Amino acid sequence: MTIEFESHGERTGRRMHQESVESAIARAREQDARALDLSGRELTELPPAIGQLSGLELLDLSDNQLRALPEEIGGLANLQLMDLRGNQLTDLPASLGRLHNLAFLRLGGNQFETLPSVIGELRALRRLVLRGNRLATLPDWLHQLEYLQELSLGDNLIAKLPAETLNDLPRLEALLLYGNPLHELPEGLSNLKRLKRLDLRGVPLHDLPADLSACHALMWLDLRESGLPLPERAVAEPARPRQILESWRQAKESHRKPLAEAKLMVLGDAKCGKSAIAYALASERFDPRRPPTEGVSILSSSVIMPGGLGETRLNVWDFSGDPLYAPLFPYLLSPNGIVMLVIDGAQAEPERRLAHWMRIIRSRCGRNAPVALVCARADAFPLELDWLKIRERHPTIRAIVRRASSVTGEGVEQIRQALIKTLEHLPRLREPVWRSWHEIKATLVSLNTEFAPFRFFEALCLERGAPALEDQEALAQLMHDLGCVVYFRNHPVAGSTDDLLEPVWITQALSRLLGSANARGRGGLFQRADLSAILDMNLHAAKRHEMLLGLARRFALAIPRYAEATEPQQPGARPKPVERFCIPAMLPVERKLSGAPKEYLGFCYQFDSLPPALLGQCMVRLAAFLHGELEWREGVALASEGGGNRALLTLDPLQSRLTMQIWGQTRNRSVFLQLIRLTLERLLSLWPDFAYRRLLQIPDGPDLWADVAHLESLREQGSDTYWPPAGDKPLSVAYLLSLVEPEPNGGHPGAPPRAHGARRPLGAYTPAPSEARTRLAPPPAEAIDTTSRRESQQVDAQRADDNALATMGAMAAAVAAADEQERRRNTPSPPAATSEDSRREPLMELGLAQDDADTDASDSADAPRQKKIDPPPPEQ
Repeated sequence: MTIEFESHGERTGRRMHQESVESAIARAREQDARALDLSGRELTELPPAIGQLSGLELLDLSDNQLRALPEEIGGLANLQLMDLRGNQLTDLPASLGRLHNLAFLRLGGNQFETLPSVIGELRALRRLVLRGNRLATLPDWLHQLEYLQELSLGDNLIAKLPAETLNDLPRLEALLLYGNPLHELPEGLSNLKRLKRLDLRGVPLHDLPADLSACHALMWLDLRESGLPLPERAVAEPARPRQILESWRQAKESHRKPLAEAKLMVLGDAKCGKSAIAYALASERFDPRRPPTEGVSILSSSVIMPGGLGETRLNVWDFSGDPLYAPLFPYLLSPNGIVMLVIDGAQAEPERRLAHWMRIIRSRCGRNAPVALVCARADAFPLELDWLKIRERHPTIRAIVRRASSVTGEGVEQIRQALIKTLEHLPRLREPVWRSWHEIKATLVSLNTEFAPFRFFEALCLERGAPALEDQEALAQLMHDLGCVVYFRNHPVAGSTDDLLEPVWITQALSRLLGSANARGRGGLFQRADLSAILDMNLHAAKRHEMLLGLARRFALAIPRYAEATEPQQPGARPKPVERFCIPAMLPVERKLSGAPKEYLGFCYQFDSLPPALLGQCMVRLAAFLHGELEWREGVALASEGGGNRALLTLDPLQSRLTMQIWGQTRNRSVFLQLIRLTLERLLSLWPDFAYRRLLQIPDGPDLWADVAHLESLREQGSDTYWPPAGDKPLSVAYLLSLVEPEPNGGHPGAPPRAHGARRPLGAYTPAPSEARTRLAPPPAEAIDTTSRRESQQVDAQRADDNALATMGAMAAAVAAADEQERRRNTPSPPAATSEDSRREPLMELGLAQDDADTDASDSADAPRQKKIDPPPPEQ
């Protein structure tokens, strides 16, 4: 026998609750109240006195802990609405059947496994809400509720609906079945002549009943996230049921069929046997001697899917876990695929590494990307983790293989089954596409060429019956997501590609470039002439080297450098500098600069976990500001044009921190800092799941940092006082923010005062929006000029890319102009008027006066500155 003890405080609290409830009931009886609200009082039982409120019409008992109702509840003869949501009820008293006037009964969020039969006696019931229980079936007596207008059964365990039960509810207007494991709906729904709303969101249906189109009153049909192979745009508007049903009718005809193909991205720790496992999946032969992947290796495999889909092709992209190849992640990882994440049991802190990889997956593959987790090297280092906690923290992990080995081959078949289970959570797998898309894709893949210009792809689409430009781009993006091509449109960093690149050709080139032993021996340096030794000349002909270098620049993989001019080859010819490149991950480890001077502006980004290859890609993007060759693997020195300002960026992997130190011209430090931040935050937009804080180093306090978001919050609240965590005196919020925010008009005395809140908050920069290219209504196929149309679209795409760089370019111009002004101050001869005007324009664009580029530190202190479609009204 178990005895439960109750503390004195718990007894007192329960007694007070009970007394307050009884007092409320007594007061309602005295006042002959028509409504009584007892919600949210943590009630575990209801006093029998409740039955004395015979005049009550509305009773709210929601959000308590009731396990049962007293029989006296049947005395509420006039009750019309009773709200019992959020309790722990498993049954209802028989006396409830005497409530003949009850029209609205809410029972959501309880523990019902079966529907209490007493509900069948409530003949006046019009709305019955049962969402969030444990119901697996519906009773036969439900048809007795002949006046029922709304039946809410969402988020239960109902796998089958009895046809006779639903079809005999002639007045039913709303049927909510979302979140149930239903695979089919019963025939006969056409009998529901008044049905206006049918909610099937998240229901894994295989088909729709043919007579559903006969429900002429239907105004809302929600099939989002269902298992039906419908295009996403077809189900995006539930308020258009006729269009949805027509799309389903067309999809069932022979014009569309699923692609039955998906991209499998293999990620995880380095040197744990990922490649051997991926090879075994692709070839069905296990080779324990298979070497680790260098960069990206592309294979193909197939699995047999249940549910009538048959064989499904997997395009396997095996990514190296070596940090050297991490710069490829932002461009070659893609959404709408599945991920096999391999964790090495031999390495320390497996949960931390798992969390890091899941951040990468959510950032680049989508927040809902299905993941199969594989624990490698289990033969020697088995992992013992709290698997339930792992699933709770990472709900997109759909399957776990706890024991796998690249040495013994253990777990390969279990991995295959795990992938099948993971594929079931990929909605696009069942989505049908036009047969012409199948033909276009097959033709393009069979060409066996390094790349296909979009103009060629457009002509192919026109020939095969896909003239609409938006369909052509949708197909190109679909092929990228499937791993059949590499194609970008308005990528946050890489911009847009006008070619569809062959995957093996481009991935091998970039992988060889990043892993070049030739460059590794020279601190990451290589020249254009070295490409013949770095690349596979059978695959990457010399005529394509310039194109590959352009892609390396676009993907921020290599820092461009120029050596001193060589001797001219012909008399009188001008010497040409030798262009060189540097791989950031191969830079020397040893620090090349001791640090900043004593007086500097300190700023840092504090991460929970560092995004991959962040500093290296930042170096490439800021190559124009590199100071000499003062860069190493975890740091770089920068200088503004003319050297008026210097910056030191250092990365601390142990503290997950990127620190910036800016010195030089006092008035322009914030401008140079803003330029660096714009570049960095453009890169951080690739990693939305990597949280960070912006911290400002407090002057005269080398170990004191202020959270910039907190400072901005204080300013918005109208407060100008900030107390440092370990300081002994308050500081001005306006002064601190003035250190990192370029002041409009440079704080010039003649500048008009700034309105409160007019300045953009620090950190408010976001990359230029992914502007959709202008869509042109396609003329008839025979009238389309593919050349002119594509060129006009290229201009639009280039404009979108240029807009993303406009702010950063203006900042760079301002820094350069300020440096030039400093030089002019010490130079007797004035510059030409045209040069003056050209320098003044970018400064004024940023609100900086031409004569404000001084170095007086005393002027640095400023004065204080003053998507989801909601359903209609029926109950959710």
